[in-house]
Amino acid sequence: MNKATPEGLRVARHYMEKRRVPRQNMVVIETSGDEDIGREEYDKEIAGPVRSFLSRNYPEGMRFVGWVHRYVETADHRAYLQDDSALYGAVCHGHPDILRILLEAAADPSIHGKHVPALHAAAGNDSMEAAVILIIHGAPV
Repeated sequence: MNKATPEGLRVARHYMEKRRVPRQNMVVIETSGDEDIGREEYDKEIAGPVRSFLSRNYPEGMRFVGWVHRYVETADHRAYLQDDSALYGAVCHGHPDILRILLEAAADPSIHGKHVPALHAAAGNDSMEAAVILIIHGAPV
């Protein structure tokens, strides 16, 4: 939540409800309300507080910070979303929230990893939740 903007809390609550994010997972930041910010401002006011929150509260989730950071830095983010690493990692390591974020940002639900489609990986890992999320987002059955 961006506490520097009047609509910050309203926007945060909207997305938390839509994505079923628990209240304790809200990260409070304070940054410009402008559409564009510089790299230094982004690192200090957004990436830094998010990394600190994750390392304090979810140290096992820190491996996904690199993927999210790479996504943000990629000029053509749609090309990155077709890379299987983030989506496959979310499926194989039991992170349905990351999987939802990637799919809502236009990741391909039918993407293949090195050997099998993401849906098969979900089934192989006994992850019914990941399988349902993939199917809802159009993975071929």
